[in-house]
Amino acid sequence: MSVNPREQTTQHRSTASTRSGTRKSLVQRYKELPLSRPMQLVLGILAFLIVCIVLYLIVSAISGLFKGNTSESTTINTAETVDNEAGRTEGIQLNAALNQNLVVDDQPPPEGPSATFQASYERFGGLPILGLPISNEMTVNGRQVQWFERARLEHWPEFAGTDSEFQLGRLGAEFMNGREFPKVEPFISQPGLQYFPETGYAVGEPFLSFWYQNGGLPTFGYPISNAIVEQLSDGQAHLVQYFERSRLEIHQIDGTQQIQIGLLGSALYARDRFPETVATPHIITVPGPTTVPLP
Repeated sequence: MSVNPREQTTQHRSTASTRSGTRKSLVQRYKELPLSRPMQLVLGILAFLIVCIVLYLIVSAISGLFKGNTSESTTINTAETVDNEAGRTEGIQLNAALNQNLVVDDQPPPEGPSATFQASYERFGGLPILGLPISNEMTVNGRQVQWFERARLEHWPEFAGTDSEFQLGRLGAEFMNGREFPKVEPFISQPGLQYFPETGYAVGEPFLSFWYQNGGLPTFGYPISNAIVEQLSDGQAHLVQYFERSRLEIHQIDGTQQIQIGLLGSALYARDRFPETVATPHIITVPGPTTVPLP
């Protein structure tokens, strides 16, 4: 049976058209779905969110790689800082005039002051006033110092040949670390009560007599507080008064009232050698200043 060439061409075109129609239906299937416009909008938003999440995960992964490298660098820098701080642990702080850290040796302290400070140790009152030595002599920037239980002796070579060549460190001021107390109104000093205009505080009995009888200004310095109540290391509340170089304390011993000099040398020396051992004042009450009328 012969086939008309025209019919073959028509049949071929019909088959190609059918295949093409099938391909179009696959591409346009989403468009031909019976979805309302709101539903299509929701699906579009979901698709956008999925794309955003994928991008966020990619960026996070890349950022994590950079953070890993930065963390290693930070760990190294932190380790270096810790090593540097550990190197300072054995330092002790001098007053503002020194403003340096001293390296403390591990040798046991001597039984008495060094040869450099022997004469000044006796001049400032010796054992009753300064206490036992708790360090060896040490040097910083050409200046020698030695710690004692109640004081720190310092050699000031720039004042050689004068009374200021050997001085006591300002332990009272260092221990208070900038803390200030209410000052009194200026008044004319009276027997048993003296006003110090240099600092704005007054000293009364029994501290005043003790101050004068045991060295006065060179040994204790000016007052930097009025008489206050403080809980000391024995756990008891005591009446004390701070001076630039020391702290005077009233203790009840065998029913009698005695004045002792605080162990600020031991407290500050321990704090500077072992920073985790914090020595700070425990003030219980700060009495307000008493106005003394002018005569």
